[in-house]
Amino acid sequence: MLEIGLNLLFGIVGIVGFGFAVWQWKQSEATKEVMNRSLEAVVRSAQAYEILADSQAGVIFASQVQRQCSALISQPLQIGRYFVRFFPAEESSYWQTELGTPVVEPGERGVASQRLVLCGKALRDGTDKLVYGPHETLPLRGSYRVDFRISVTPDAGNDTSRPMVRIDVNGANSRFAEKILSGVQAAGEYEWHSLSFRYADLTEKLEYRVALLQKGTEGRIYDIILQYMGS
Repeated sequence: MLEIGLNLLFGIVGIVGFGFAVWQWKQSEATKEVMNRSLEAVVRSAQAYEILADSQAGVIFASQVQRQCSALISQPLQIGRYFVRFFPAEESSYWQTELGTPVVEPGERGVASQRLVLCGKALRDGTDKLVYGPHETLPLRGSYRVDFRISVTPDAGNDTSRPMVRIDVNGANSRFAEKILSGVQAAGEYEWHSLSFRYADLTEKLEYRVALLQKGTEGRIYDIILQYMGS
């Protein structure tokens, strides 16, 4: 009976070890909280086994399990790495547009022969949105950077000295970051434009937006890269 209990504890510790590896990879506070509760359950099981163990080896094993789990529980949340690359034209269920249409164009040399981009032309002066989404939370509190790869072609009647493109990070309750680009700054084929922002409320959903501000301006977006920069 005790051998069965010993094997069961080995299995539990293995599961916990795997779960802890997942936690280190995910690096989320919610996952750490769940993992701590699991570890505490293992400690209680090891304590019960230690009382029932009929050999010195069993007692030593149960004691080691308790020490190892306690050490994992006390380990602080570590700074992890979070990196995601979005392709708005290919993920229509997560991304919206007020004026864009998916268009196939030649891909980058040596990478792909074709690629799908979101292309649109501003219908009026204002804030017509080429793309916005995906309305998702982030796993970590701290600093982030989002990079938009945008191609902008001014219309013949556009004033390139005036604001032409706005990129921003928007939440349910506030705007996290914003940058206004003039025609001189924005015009060009697939230039990277970046924003940095801080994120504290793990329940707040964010969207990353590109707006065309002058009627007739054509914009194309291929990808958006989001990465965690640290606490």
